[in-house]
Amino acid sequence: MKNKEGIEELFCPTSKQRDIEENPLRANKNIMNSDTEEDFKEALDFIQNRIEEELPYGEIIYSEDVYHEDLDEIVRFILISRGEKEYYMSFGFDGYIYSYSKTIPRMMLLDIHNAICYSIRTELISQIYKEEQDE
Repeated sequence: MKNKEGIEELFCPTSKQRDIEENPLRANKNIMNSDTEEDFKEALDFIQNRIEEELPYGEIIYSEDVYHEDLDEIVRFILISRGEKEYYMSFGFDGYIYSYSKTIPRMMLLDIHNAICYSIRTELISQIYKEEQDE
């Protein structure tokens, strides 16, 4: 299991930083405040629950919300157990995967990716449907 120092190392700026900064969901800098923090955690919980549902052969044995200073948001760190092996992953409220174990099986990574995409798609469709009903 990773300790606090290991978790912090996961969030070092990478070559993906430019892609993160160009994300339209992040156009508004300094988006983290007391109002949005609860929304972020709710979105992270929603995504994590979907991962748990879509990953019957793995179990999330540890999760922690970590503040990402560069992005000014909370990122969810999870540790997944599959038999005697453990894999880590971190993702943001928008489903962006920031880091994962280099040894994670490709099919597991694909299943997690699909669960995240399904979560976001489901939420978007429900929001569109709700807006149409309000009109």
